[in-house]
Amino acid sequence: MQIFRLFVSLALLAASIFAQAQVSEDRLAFIVGNANYPGKAALVNPVNDANAIAGFLGDQGFQVVQLNNLTTRQIPELRQQLEKRVGRNTVLFIYYAGHGVQFEGRNYLLPVDTRMDNIEALTEDSVYLGDVLSAIEKKRPKLAVVILDACRDNPFKDDKAFKLPVGLARVDPPSSTVVFYATRPGGVAADGTDGNGLFTKELLAASKEINTPIEVVFRRASSAVYKASKGEQEPWVEGVIREEFVMASSQPRPILQTDSSDNRPPVVPSPVEVVAALEPSTVIAPPLAPITVIAQSQLISWDVALRSLKEALKDESPETNTRFYCEKDKCSPYKEWTRQLKEQEAINQLKSAFQSVKSNSIFKICEFDLDQKACVGDDIKTTIVPINLINSSFIEGVKLSEVKATNSGGLSFEGNIVQGAKFFGMSKKYANCANQAGKLEFLNDRVELSLSRGLCLGVIPLPATSKLDFNVLLVDPSNKQFIVKWSWGMIGTMAVGGGSGIAKVTLQ
Repeated sequence: MQIFRLFVSLALLAASIFAQAQVSEDRLAFIVGNANYPGKAALVNPVNDANAIAGFLGDQGFQVVQLNNLTTRQIPELRQQLEKRVGRNTVLFIYYAGHGVQFEGRNYLLPVDTRMDNIEALTEDSVYLGDVLSAIEKKRPKLAVVILDACRDNPFKDDKAFKLPVGLARVDPPSSTVVFYATRPGGVAADGTDGNGLFTKELLAASKEINTPIEVVFRRASSAVYKASKGEQEPWVEGVIREEFVMASSQPRPILQTDSSDNRPPVVPSPVEVVAALEPSTVIAPPLAPITVIAQSQLISWDVALRSLKEALKDESPETNTRFYCEKDKCSPYKEWTRQLKEQEAINQLKSAFQSVKSNSIFKICEFDLDQKACVGDDIKTTIVPINLINSSFIEGVKLSEVKATNSGGLSFEGNIVQGAKFFGMSKKYANCANQAGKLEFLNDRVELSLSRGLCLGVIPLPATSKLDFNVLLVDPSNKQFIVKWSWGMIGTMAVGGGSGIAKVTLQ
């Protein structure tokens, strides 16, 4: 009986410790919805969007700090609250809906009373996104998600004094931080006509799917927005988070909202003091040796890894996660390798493999035979219809420009697809393609190598849009190589094209 009582006591103690551990995660959300801009700059849905996001996050156990129609006077207090409340165990969400602009490569989120007489006044009165990311980098929360539904139609497009680029610029988030844009860099997002903006509407729908990882939520929301906008709006993600995080859990969490009068989230009070603006910082990682920390018992040969990929591809619907991480001839499960990437030192080591990548580099692509374990030819074959005009079409690679190493160990870049066609009895003719925003990221369950949709001329008489997608199955940072399942689609006024297969991508 005493042993039984001791067992029960230990079980209750363990349950108590587990419950405390569950509650100890600090969930915090800062929500801003700006709609009441003057004149033609006024927006319809940001406050509705902010309220909807605040309600959802409150239901998921977040303490919500919400401020609708943010003014310049309230910015210092908002910064102060962010630095004061965020800790190492915080799961931080920052959501902004309203106007945002870029100036000299910097992104600014506009309060509703921003001075609009000149650009310098506008940037001085606004929230500089770099300040927000620097505060996150300084506080080092468990994970941070910044969601920007801030690329609404440019309020200054008719003002010749404001010659600003369309949309927002790309950023390099700190480690364990992602920035989810409502549309790709340089794009414009729809404000919406049915109570919520298109982006926030689809984000909420995807977020409410039970036990869905946040990466999947973003991917599904992005696909839904792209489809609903008929390709006009394509959400974009920058950065990497190392922690597994589920948006809507099947296990209820305590509601942490405190305003019981109308069940709305608490509002940031008017500022009582002005704090100094945050200064952005730059982290430069020294070159380090390639990572090798996987136990020998977990290692398999390159040949065995390729055989495993071949078997996985037989089921017609292989998982999208990356299967293997390799260093030359030795491979290990990718998910085992990424466990170490929670430490900054390991991320710095990963950076060393890609620090030397410069503009004018190329992702060289060749068709790969898993049986022969080698490339077949020097490109990948695609198809363009009407087929009677073209003998074969091809993609040879992606030329890089504006290459930047990211804080998470990957790359951001502008990519230009090297593609074209070979007509009967003639040499190869190359298309003239516009640059597309691209990124290489090492997530906790997969490598993401992606390009936005682009426009090409030359293969067919009229312009055509195309999209090249990679599902990375195996990665070898030491050789800068990837084994991928690729797919390509093209549509133009007079032709359509497509293709898919297995390829090796080598960064040269």
